[in-house]
Amino acid sequence: MAAGSQQVPGQRAAGYQLQALLLRVGVYREQWEEAARHSNRVIKRDEVNQAAVCDVLAQYLYDNGHPDTDTGLARQLKDRVSRALRGKGLGPETLELFVEAFGLSPHDRQRLYNVYDGHIELVEIIGQLVPPSPDSGIRPPDHRTALLFEHHLVGRHGLPVNHHTQQTIYSAVDGLTSYQYGIDTAEADVRVKHGGTAGEIYPIGSGYYAVDIKFPRPLGFRDLHYLDYWTNFRYSATAPPPEFRRGTHQRVEHLDMRVEFHRDKLPRRIWWAEWSDYLDPNQNIVQRQQIELDDEHSVHRYLDAIEHAVVGFYWEW
Repeated sequence: MAAGSQQVPGQRAAGYQLQALLLRVGVYREQWEEAARHSNRVIKRDEVNQAAVCDVLAQYLYDNGHPDTDTGLARQLKDRVSRALRGKGLGPETLELFVEAFGLSPHDRQRLYNVYDGHIELVEIIGQLVPPSPDSGIRPPDHRTALLFEHHLVGRHGLPVNHHTQQTIYSAVDGLTSYQYGIDTAEADVRVKHGGTAGEIYPIGSGYYAVDIKFPRPLGFRDLHYLDYWTNFRYSATAPPPEFRRGTHQRVEHLDMRVEFHRDKLPRRIWWAEWSDYLDPNQNIVQRQQIELDDEHSVHRYLDAIEHAVVGFYWEW
């Protein structure tokens, strides 16, 4: 791995990326959650239990011949893990330990190495998206997003099948009771797996709709809350534009976007792009970059933050 002036910002970015991977529902999270349950530790949906992470790493080292006990190793790793996840001391040996102990996939480990080496720059997109008008139906800012994973699946007929969202927000007000989820079609069902209950879809104007996800309890000012929800599409007439975009007026931290295509319906060309607004994707492009599908017939982009911007993918069949 490279050293030099790129290493410090690379460490910081890799630490954030590593924390995001451990928070994401899936095999990595399951490992530290299992360790936490074994030791009767508290599990929070929107926070990595660092003691449980130490247990996973310690067990890996012990299983691979380290002379100390796994319990003693876990205590030794406490400060090392804390610094790593804050991006303030993620050395190459520690990075390799996380990769091996959690069994990161080839895609995830390569991205992590690229971020660490500085081959992938820290990216923030601050656009000039005009704030919504008072009669737009969009709520005034009442929360901030600290982490957002969006995974979009396009089926064999070229239509969106479902969309999986994992999101950590924190309240910007006291007493926040729900989150307004914006969507560009009424032909969808929103199912919340964790963090609340979805209401009915309603129009908010200009061809857009929304679903209010009601929290189990009101959030206090700066309270964190984790949401995991699925959008299942059921297009019956006009096909949607060949695109997947995320627009936001507020700042969104750690945005991870992925689109996967059915192997029998792959796009001829696909671009990553930034738009000036929500309107016609072919007329309001600020910048674009043609990209290629990976081995999983998908495209992926991670951003450290976006604000007042519209970003995403669009393609041609």
